[in-house]
Amino acid sequence: MSTQHDPISVSLANGTSILSTSIGTLPLLGLPAAATEAFIFNNIDYLLLSIGQLCDADCVATFTKHDMTVSHSDETILTGRRDASTNRLWQVDLPPAVAPLSRWANAALHPTKIKELIAFSHASLGSPVPSTLEAALAATNELQVLPGLTLDSFRKHTPNSVATAKAHLKQTQKNQRSTKPTTPPLPLLPDPDLFPPSLEKAKRTHYLFAAVIDCSPTGKCYGDLTGKLPLPSSQGNNYLRTLYDYDSNYIAAKPIKDRQAATILAAYDKVHNIFVHGGSHPRIQSLDNECSDILKVYFKDRDIAY
Repeated sequence: MSTQHDPISVSLANGTSILSTSIGTLPLLGLPAAATEAFIFNNIDYLLLSIGQLCDADCVATFTKHDMTVSHSDETILTGRRDASTNRLWQVDLPPAVAPLSRWANAALHPTKIKELIAFSHASLGSPVPSTLEAALAATNELQVLPGLTLDSFRKHTPNSVATAKAHLKQTQKNQRSTKPTTPPLPLLPDPDLFPPSLEKAKRTHYLFAAVIDCSPTGKCYGDLTGKLPLPSSQGNNYLRTLYDYDSNYIAAKPIKDRQAATILAAYDKVHNIFVHGGSHPRIQSLDNECSDILKVYFKDRDIAY
């Protein structure tokens, strides 16, 4: 929030006007700065949301009898409902403010020993030779964001990495070129496959033919839903809905938050539309997981066998 801004004037129902005292930012991710700009007034008890300001940022607002939603790039960013206590005005729930991300490396498994932390940090950097990593730690502090990795701790617990040793096995080993005279090899006999003997009666021994392969579209599509990921993403997603189109040889995926039937159907529709917009039209769907009733209806409406 900042107080340095060009104040705006708002006219009230009683004929008076008030000026904004400061300016802030709405916690809406993925929108331009102009769409999230908010003016603060000391004499207004309720927050007022400008739908026009959001629509100017390519948002889509949908109002029904009891609910409303605002979406951006096919993602719902705001939801609201009509409240009788405020004269049937729309009450919108703003998402909580998200703190800016810091550049930290975190492990899903947390070792407790400093020697294991050093080995993990060394492996995450590609298992460089100790002299290279030691020089980098002495020259800058940027690598100290890795857990437990400092110049002193690395010198004390230098890992004996097998991956480091294997990466330096490209040199030519010793005693590969002998100076002793060698016995010349015996001359090779003619290969009968390269120089076959002629047949007296010229009998046919092989049959050659050509086959035409049908390259017409098959319409085959294969899909799977991954198991729950070890950690949720920054958007709260825990699974991946993947589809493979045989004709285009293309794999597409959509992250989802849960395994509800409606969630899986919405993700499948978005991934399916990627293939359709690319010119491929799947007609046979193979699934490795269970198929909900609403997904079966979706297949039937689009003439997709499963």
